[in-house]
Amino acid sequence: MLGLAIDRRPARPASTLCGPGPQPRRSRREMFAEGGVEPTLQELLTDPLTQALMRRDGVSHSSLCELISSTRRGLRERLVTAA
Repeated sequence: MLGLAIDRRPARPASTLCGPGPQPRRSRREMFAEGGVEPTLQELLTDPLTQALMRRDGVSHSSLCELISSTRRGLRERLVTAA
C-alpha cells in the first residue's frame, strides 16, 4: 500500500511568492470549471500537492522562484529586442 505524507505546515503568504502576482480575477462559482481557465502561479505554488512533489523531487521554493524570475527576464529581453 502506498503511504502518503501530508504537509501540515502553514502555507506561505502570497506576498512571499515569486514576485508580484497576477491581477485578481472575477470570482467564479467553481474555480477552473470553464475550459481554458488555468490556476495562477501563486495558486500552484501554494497547492499542498505541488509542495509535496517539490519536496519529494528536492526542488526548493527559492530555486524554483529564481528559475521563474530568470526566465521572465529572458522573455522580456527577447520581446524588447524583437520590437
